[in-house]
Amino acid sequence: MDFESALVQVGDFGFQQKLQVGLLSLVQLLLVPQMIGLVFIGATPQFTCKKSPNVMNPCSMNPPCEEYQYGSQFTSIVSEWNLVCDEAMAVGHIQSYFMIGVLIGNVVFGGLCDSFGRRKVFIFCMLSIATVTCLSSFLKSYYMFCVSRFLDGLLSGGLILSSFVLGTECIAGAYRVISGTFFASMFAVGIMLFSLEASYIHSWRSLILYTSLPLYIFTLITCVIPESPRWLYSQGHLSEAEDILHVIAKRNGKRVKVTLEAKKQTNKKNTNSSYSDLIRTPIFRKQVFIQTFSWFSCSFVYYGLTMSSGNLGKNMYLNVALSGLSEMPGYILCIALIDRVGRKRFFSGSFLLGGAACVALLLRPFYSGSDGDSSLVVYFAMAGKLCISAAFNTAYIYSSELLPTVLRNSGLGVFSAAARVGGIVAPIASTMGFNKTYSLFGGAALISGFLVLQLPETIGKPLPETIDEVENHFDFGEVTKESVSAMEERLSMYNQNSDSV
Repeated sequence: MDFESALVQVGDFGFQQKLQVGLLSLVQLLLVPQMIGLVFIGATPQFTCKKSPNVMNPCSMNPPCEEYQYGSQFTSIVSEWNLVCDEAMAVGHIQSYFMIGVLIGNVVFGGLCDSFGRRKVFIFCMLSIATVTCLSSFLKSYYMFCVSRFLDGLLSGGLILSSFVLGTECIAGAYRVISGTFFASMFAVGIMLFSLEASYIHSWRSLILYTSLPLYIFTLITCVIPESPRWLYSQGHLSEAEDILHVIAKRNGKRVKVTLEAKKQTNKKNTNSSYSDLIRTPIFRKQVFIQTFSWFSCSFVYYGLTMSSGNLGKNMYLNVALSGLSEMPGYILCIALIDRVGRKRFFSGSFLLGGAACVALLLRPFYSGSDGDSSLVVYFAMAGKLCISAAFNTAYIYSSELLPTVLRNSGLGVFSAAARVGGIVAPIASTMGFNKTYSLFGGAALISGFLVLQLPETIGKPLPETIDEVENHFDFGEVTKESVSAMEERLSMYNQNSDSV
């Protein structure tokens, strides 16, 4: 029998699959300090010029202040290397180096996962991240710290990819959608837990060290998580795949014996495609450009709001925790509404509402006190985070349905790269001042929201196989209640092609 039939026999979402998804989703908790750790380790404490402590704004001094004195509430790389005033942009650069590493890591380790297996890459990346991050807590040089962050990002890109694929390749059908959303929600939980840790650990070196050591212990989960039998089957290792399927069946409480048949090779003619095909025809080219920008905006606004959340209000730990908490309703709304209102409307609406929330933050002088502090500032920021989280979750589903089969993987790869670029730019935008920062976030979201309205609806419609089908059937019609039930299996494509937020 083929692999899909064998998976149904052993149980496509039994105890073993639930165990794997549960354990591997915990990786998201451990990755949060790597992905957004700069919110706390790069926070700016109160500071004055040591020689002129009564000057309200040390950055406006002429000649410039030569030595600063920092408050004792916490330490960070800012106080360690004097990254204030004209050097403040250097903090954002560190996060950009990390995101560049993630972008390269997705590409490099994606190929290694296909060549050497998901489990081996997972173990290597987990141990390597633990080592690199622990060592970075002892570094004395800003430039060496930048190098360590790049390496951390490179390995994190591999860990994100390998853990997600390892957790979902043994799952069939719509369960992949649920699992993928669960992975994303655990990242939100990780943000809240990381905020709690940072509120007790005020030394940036100790915070890095204590949040990295659990990665060593967590590699022990590989004792109960085998190699992906789907990958083994695709590589022709049938006996090994059968052995793992038997283990899965036993743990799922099923007494079955499966025998896999070698995958039949089919001769495909005239199906070769290249990246140039993404822009070869007018209608499809327009769709590709709109989706590329929307993916960029998702990541740009998501990471930008996350990195900026610590600067809202007086309690940065509470604000960052609320930023994570606000993502949860976004994921719930996505699951509840995407089949009811349609992909296009929900995607566009999420962008427009998120952009409006960011624009509302620019009106802070009208509803906040003289110190600029107001609970409404936090509420609008959280509303923006909720909406952009829902949009990001929708992007994977919508794009996988818009792209024709011959270019689906290539297209998703391009869109994912655009998202990483958004993550690279976001930390720099976060250091440009309140008004400029939220103008950029709001503008990107609003523009994307209006552009998405030019895309066709896909719910309940057959997936396009070729570019010609996209060109000739641009109007996909209206959403109907009868079309909703047809989407369950197609939604699984989201998790197959996603490399997770």
